[in-house]
Amino acid sequence: MLVWIFGAVKVNTLDDIGDDHASGFLELERATVRWKLSINADHLPKNIRDAGKRTYRLLRIAGREIEFSDGFTDLHTRCYEEILAGMALASKTPETLLKPFISFGSKRNESHRYRI
Repeated sequence: MLVWIFGAVKVNTLDDIGDDHASGFLELERATVRWKLSINADHLPKNIRDAGKRTYRLLRIAGREIEFSDGFTDLHTRCYEEILAGMALASKTPETLLKPFISFGSKRNESHRYRI
């Protein structure tokens, strides 16, 4: 989604990777992105955990926070369904969208714990 909205990746770094999380930095054509992904519920903000939620999505744009966790639980499934139906990725090839993450494979292989 970010590449689609903010343009191609200029810089891509992986700052931290573990069994249940990863974080890094993307410099896109029109945005700078610091990202964190985790499957560990303990990494969620306390108020999100206390509300019984399992996902948390937040964008900070020009100092404004946009929290959009609700309503996106099946977002990836819906995107994949549209891709398979030929209704998505018209202007971006899969290679363009996946390229930022291909380099992570070499970092994973160095540790021998994160093989692709």
